[in-house]
Amino acid sequence: MKIKFLIPLSLFIISCGNTKNTEDVKGLDNDSTITLVEEIDSTPPFIEIESNFSSKDLILPEGFTYTVLFSEGDDVTRTDGEKFPAKGNHDLSIFIPDEQTPNTKGLLYISHETKYKDENLGDGGGATIFDIEKINGVWQAVGDFNHIDFSGVGYTNRNCGGSLTPNGTIFTCEEAWAHSTDYLYHNGEGMTDTSW
Repeated sequence: MKIKFLIPLSLFIISCGNTKNTEDVKGLDNDSTITLVEEIDSTPPFIEIESNFSSKDLILPEGFTYTVLFSEGDDVTRTDGEKFPAKGNHDLSIFIPDEQTPNTKGLLYISHETKYKDENLGDGGGATIFDIEKINGVWQAVGDFNHIDFSGVGYTNRNCGGSLTPNGTIFTCEEAWAHSTDYLYHNGEGMTDTSW
């Protein structure tokens, strides 16, 4: 595995009393020092907004916009082609760029941090994945929202964070695991089958 380190460097040309070196650079005497500095604009790209943790509205800085790509209740497609309302409690969101057109196409993966039963999409969280494309400067969902079935690994209980590896593999993680099957069963509202 290659590990890359980025180390910021400043370039200094220092005269250390060697007249031969300074003669090659016009205008330098033996005690001259040149420091090359790139000016960085420290002005923020937007005007800060006040924190507001009680609002249910999305508050954006001036000049920013948003587009809703996927919501709880949108129809998702199971592998058998049947469609059902999507799960909620969206958490981990990962963009997987298209290899040919990474700036305008890709996949969006959304995990669902829910522990409740679902007769149509399976108990617990799971995930949804779908194509997105930038059309006329705006990202849009393209095609079906596809349900990812986690029943092969015993479903998910609190499908929370995760990561994307360099080769495009998605790691998704449980936020907290159950300490008992009673907790998973959750008085009949959670996992209907805890035999796994």
